[in-house]
Amino acid sequence: PMITTKTIHTFDTYPIRHAVLRKGKPLQSCFFTNDTKKSTLHIGAYLKDELVGVVSVYKENNEQFKNQNQFQVRGMAVLEQYQKKGVGKKLINRILSDYKTDKKTTIWLNSREEAIPFYKKNGFTEIGTIFVNETNIPHKVMFQEL
Repeated sequence: PMITTKTIHTFDTYPIRHAVLRKGKPLQSCFFTNDTKKSTLHIGAYLKDELVGVVSVYKENNEQFKNQNQFQVRGMAVLEQYQKKGVGKKLINRILSDYKTDKKTTIWLNSREEAIPFYKKNGFTEIGTIFVNETNIPHKVMFQEL
């Protein structure tokens, strides 16, 4: 199936974030710090006209990386029935192409433990140890240098 990506509004990310990442939690738990910053980019993946996946990219530094040009990938979510069909890969590829410039860029994220193999397959490297954040779900920092 033909998957397309395009820039979307912050609010467009919430239904999918809610269904995939914050199931059973209040809708306001889908609002992330930096969502409404000018430098933030929200990308949607569409199958025909249906929004099936979302991801957000923030201009956010992580002190584990020396590079000044850093972006955090957050809120990567694909509706369950469309997972493992190339939607996530399409979103990652869109980010990697959008953020590839002539200056060195670090793309980093906090991966849920079960998503580590997906990010590894898409060129990300693990760093540090597993940690638990406010979601109580084990995560690990992963990154890619562009």
